Amino acid sequence: MTGRELAAACGWLPSKVSKIENGKQTPSPADIRIWAEATGHPGAEAALRAELAMLESFFRDWRRQLKAGMRFRQAESLGLEADTRHLRVWEPNYIPGLLQTAEYARFRLAQGAQLHNAPDDIDAAVAIRMSRQQVLQLPTKRFDFVIAEGALRDGNAAPPDVMAGQLDRLMVTTTHAAVNIGVVPAGTIWPFHADNGFWMYDDDAVIIETLTAELRLTHADEIAVYSRVHAALAEVAVYGTAARVRIAAALSAL
Repeated sequence: MTGRELAAACGWLPSKVSKIENGKQTPSPADIRIWAEATGHPGAEAALRAELAMLESFFRDWRRQLKAGMRFRQAESLGLEADTRHLRVWEPNYIPGLLQTAEYARFRLAQGAQLHNAPDDIDAAVAIRMSRQQVLQLPTKRFDFVIAEGALRDGNAAPPDVMAGQLDRLMVTTTHAAVNIGVVPAGTIWPFHADNGFWMYDDDAVIIETLTAELRLTHADEIAVYSRVHAALAEVAVYGTAARVRIAAALSAL
């Protein structure tokens, strides 16, 4: 069948077939049923719908997620963290959200809202991000953050006064019993090169943020790779007093 013939069989405009074929439009479950029936393969509907569901859970574009505002994604993280017993984070570029001050969080969230034309609900989003940090006080949970030293010194991450407050907060957080914060010193050769930060929720999922989308990996073999990378980076990080020396040096450099 040509695209035009398929469109006629489905009762659609030819442009819809073209958009779906070229990945410019996501088909609805009803579209998949109509397509499968029109091509003479109604038995393929269930498998195609399952594949669509998997792809949508794997690749979540920021514009779609944030079109109603930033606060909803923050609320989703609140639920994810509540259900997680062991959270492992690698961040080479920024201070992770659970360790941020309100001022640093505001700066980062405002950048995201501007990039994706999200509604201006920054105050509400910041408030939820701050409330997320209460989970750090729960003794039943474990947190392992590994941060590259460059993230402490990146002048592009936030203005100097905001960065100073953030580093001061980070210094205090290194003393929390349930929170393990490691700093990979500048000049250290990373055992594996991980340009993007990632968050590991138990052994159930890994979330990676890019400029345009959020990726959620749930396959066991993929999670095992990220677990290995996090463990290797954690081994070359410094902790406790040695980590505080690095944070203090970054603060002094401001």
